[in-house]
Amino acid sequence: MEENCGILFNNLPIACLLLQPVGENFFVRDVNEEYCRIFKKERQDLLNLPVQQIFHYKPVQHEIIIASLHETLLNQKPVTFDYINYCNDNTEKESFWEISNIPIKDSSEKKISYILHLPSNKTSKVREERNRLSIVKELEEKKAQNECFVYKSQDGLFSLDAKGNFLSVNKGIVDFAEVSAEQLLKMSFLSFCREQYRDKIFNFFIRALGGEDQNCEAVFVSSKGRTVVLDVSLVPMKIHGEIVGVYGIARDITEKKQSEKTIREQQEKLMCSENKFKALVQKSSDLTGILDLKGNYKFVSESTISILGISPEEFIGKNFSDYIHPDDKEAVMTYFVQIEDKKQLNIPIFRFRDLGSNWRWLKTTVTNLTDNPYVQGIVTNSRDITESKHLWDETLKKNKILNEIAWEHAHIVRSPLVRLRGLIDLLEEENYEIWNREDLIKLIKASAEELDRTVLATVRKIENVENREPN
Repeated sequence: MEENCGILFNNLPIACLLLQPVGENFFVRDVNEEYCRIFKKERQDLLNLPVQQIFHYKPVQHEIIIASLHETLLNQKPVTFDYINYCNDNTEKESFWEISNIPIKDSSEKKISYILHLPSNKTSKVREERNRLSIVKELEEKKAQNECFVYKSQDGLFSLDAKGNFLSVNKGIVDFAEVSAEQLLKMSFLSFCREQYRDKIFNFFIRALGGEDQNCEAVFVSSKGRTVVLDVSLVPMKIHGEIVGVYGIARDITEKKQSEKTIREQQEKLMCSENKFKALVQKSSDLTGILDLKGNYKFVSESTISILGISPEEFIGKNFSDYIHPDDKEAVMTYFVQIEDKKQLNIPIFRFRDLGSNWRWLKTTVTNLTDNPYVQGIVTNSRDITESKHLWDETLKKNKILNEIAWEHAHIVRSPLVRLRGLIDLLEEENYEIWNREDLIKLIKASAEELDRTVLATVRKIENVENREPN
């Protein structure tokens, strides 16, 4: 019998020490193979050792274990307790054990002869439980965060049953609806749909129930009559593969829609202004251009084709000074640089090159509209005065000739005329005997011929002025 017990003890699948109480101490009387394997000990090294020597690396250990053995001895009942770092290998590596002390009584059942000391390593289970608890804690924290996020989200988050009644709502939906969450959970989402949008939204809801993700924009009215434009997304709610309702997200896009409307109106006004500007410019006979502050063309009216023979596209990106006559360029640029600090100025007439490299005279007004969002540039309005300039120059030349004729009339023509009048006065006097009559007649003829020649030359000059063609 004892031999069979020894075989059974040695082959137990759990670590086991057979301890014998002797006085206040306990001695190892047997060790099974599993104990030796786990703790890497030789059986002969442990036999007959007191418990203190087995746990001598950690003094606290043997005190706790001996106290548990005494408790077993005193109560004559098994004692089980949890213990940390049972191993006696002097390592700091943490381990967790469950210790059981089972009393073995003698044949009289009155006295405890031995105590089975059973240490069971629970480290892996404890760590698994720690990990589980850590994961549970993390999940609970994330759940709390998500619930906080969902509730406090400015977007409306909600779920609906198959009839369209609210199952869950967050603060965003409560704010949109302007009604308490408790009341919302008793209502249908259709209660907040504006009449003209109700059929449209209900159809989106039905499609979502059919398994299709949906998105729509519609006008909703709160319980207090406040109108909002919401962008609503619906997705099917599935439980065990069956669609039982929908999840929804509602975003308030009222301000976005208002901004889009404002931008659209501004764009329409801008387009209207541009069309008016283009119509005005294209119908004008003047040359109109828009330059940047460096003088590069950004826009040119189509009148350049009829006046200069150059298409508007050819001007874009080029500098206006490239077309100005070299003799006029410095004067024009002196005026142009002043426009940055002035609203408007007139540039004295200058010559501008056309397609055939001919020079056209332009009279130009420059206006600074760089701060105008519809223009953003320097506007030039130029009038072609080439013909007027040539006519003016010709007039000046004719006036010069006429001034010469007037001078000749005042000096050259008058001289022989005065002489003739003097000779005639002599003939009329009674005592002209001091002059020979024939000599007087010769002088009169000579003065008349001189006057005739002078008058004829003057007449020819006048004829030349009248018949002169402009250059």
